[in-house]
Amino acid sequence: MDSVKHTMRSGFTLVEVIIVVIIVGIITTFAMPAYRRAQERAYDNEADTTLRLLVTAERIYQMETGNFLNCGPLNCADIRNVLNPQLRLEIPDPAVPIWGYSVDNNGCAQATRTTGPNAGGVRSLRQINVDPASTVRLVAC
Repeated sequence: MDSVKHTMRSGFTLVEVIIVVIIVGIITTFAMPAYRRAQERAYDNEADTTLRLLVTAERIYQMETGNFLNCGPLNCADIRNVLNPQLRLEIPDPAVPIWGYSVDNNGCAQATRTTGPNAGGVRSLRQINVDPASTVRLVAC
């Protein structure tokens, strides 16, 4: 009886580990597209929010100076040094810029996608007066 030794194994078998890896892989294949869609919606919301901010700030600039700020992509590459001081606002400068912003002399603010699957895509907003009571609406330009 001394020759029979019962040893307790600790840990997982190879089959158990493979099954767990397969299950994690299946969950990941379903979760990643949903994550990417949510990430893209968040990027689009960021652009829309910043565009609304730019349109409002540019409208105030126009009220004070009589004209809109003209800051296209060529002469407005550094948004912190050009747009922020002129329009007196603070647009963050992220480590990886997703959108490039510009404004023109017609009161149109544009955001151009710089990275990702939708690179080159443009979103734009302009503020217009709807009626004589100065009701304001944002429209694409």
